[in-house]
Parts: sequence; C-alpha cells; structure tokens
Amino acid sequence: MKNPLLLLLCFLLLSCGGQQEGANEQTDDAAPESIQISQSDSDSLRTVFNNFYKKRKDWFPSKFVFEAGKLNPVDEALKDTAFFIFREELLEAVRQKDAFHLLEKTDGNIKYSFGDDGGLPGFVQMWELDSPEGIERSPVWETLEDVLTKGGSFSDNGKTFTAPYFYGLFPEEYDAFTYGLIIGTGVRMRSEPNLRAPVVKSLSYDIVEIVGKTASFETIGGEEHPWVQVKLLDGREGYVWGKFIGSPIGFRAGFSRQENGSWLMHFFVAGD
Repeated sequence: MKNPLLLLLCFLLLSCGGQQEGANEQTDDAAPESIQISQSDSDSLRTVFNNFYKKRKDWFPSKFVFEAGKLNPVDEALKDTAFFIFREELLEAVRQKDAFHLLEKTDGNIKYSFGDDGGLPGFVQMWELDSPEGIERSPVWETLEDVLTKGGSFSDNGKTFTAPYFYGLFPEEYDAFTYGLIIGTGVRMRSEPNLRAPVVKSLSYDIVEIVGKTASFETIGGEEHPWVQVKLLDGREGYVWGKFIGSPIGFRAGFSRQENGSWLMHFFVAGD
C-alpha cells in the first residue's frame, strides 16, 4: 500500500522551494548573487568539513592530473567547503536510508529518466520511495552511494557539480557507449573470467574498450559482479571483475547551487 505521507512530503517540498526553475542537466550562465558568510559561520563550516574529512583516508586528489590513456581520479568537492558538507551529509542520509533528507535535497524538477518529464513525484515512484517497505528495499541507496563516493567535478563557474568524476571528464575522443575505464589501482586483467586465470596486466584508471559482460559472476568480499571482457588501447584483451569497471553513461548525479547558496540534486540518470 502506498504511503500518502511521502506523497504529501513531495507536495510540501515543492511548496517550500525544493525546486529550481528550468532545472535539467544544463544550467544557465547567470551568476548567483553574492553570499555573505560571517567569520563565525565560516569557522563552523571548517570544523564540520574537518570532521567529515577525518573519517576517511582514501580521498581522491582535488586536482586532476592528465595522463595519456588514463582518466585519473579527482574529487573537486574538496575545494568547496559548503558543497563538500552538503554531499557528505547527503551520503550519511543515503547510508541510513533517510528518504526525508534525500527528498529535501532533491530539486522539484529533477530529471530521473530520458523517457519522462521529470519531477519529484515521478522520482519517488521510480525508486519506490512511496511506502515504508519500498524505502527499505529501494535500490536508490546503493546506487546513489556508489555515485557519491566516486569523486566529481565542478562546471559552470562552480555552480554545478557532477558525479562520478568520469562522467564529466571522460575524453570526447572515446565513444561513451563503447569505452569505459578501470576504477582503481593495480586492478588485474586476467586471461579468462575467473580468479584462477593468469594475469595479463595490472591496470590503474586505464581507459578500455568494453567488449561486453560475460555470464560468469564471482563473489568477492561479499559482493557479486560479472566478469567483463575489455580491450586495452594497445589491442590486448582480457577480463576484469565488474566492480572495477566504470562507464560514463552509467548512473550519474548533478547538483546545482541555488541563489541562497544551498545545493540541490537536479538530475540522477543513467543511459543517454
């Protein structure tokens, strides 16, 4: 049975400003109004920033480093204290399956597919956030957590942030429907789709051609993923465990800064 409280929540969020005029994957060029922040507020933000930062040791670099044939990781969120805090608080809410927080930080006109007009009610229905049972089993939590933990980059003079990092930075010379990349360092490409096969090469953030997923699944560390056949830029082929494959047309999220300095998620889509 659908939960009318969450549907009511959608209405309340829309009424209270949880939407942005004309929000979609493209933003306008108008500069936001200047936001005045007191010294005490600035110090408080820095304290919260540091508390979040200390929780992890595996942050991506905040500056992108170019390397031919690779797409090295970057997390430019580290350059913007307010956005960094927004994202980390959202990430905590996602891990706690806090639907109220998620919807509160979602634009009322959110784009969630390429087949519908978008909007918060449709987003709620698509991800089954309209009942307690749906909230508990919804795949949005795992999917959004994966996106939020893979870095990202700013555009539009810092008014827009997209994640994961390889969505906004994927080189145009590679067809996004054909190529992907290795996510991680020392990832082993094997001659056959199993852990016992010989290692062809160890890869680190290499751009690869995705030949296709295999029917061979393997569980490692409690996670099950298929083996994916890939082709290196030098022509060699092999298999990589699916956890370490990223695609620029996979799920990605976009966030836009509002005139009052707050942030909202304005798209969360996959495909093209």
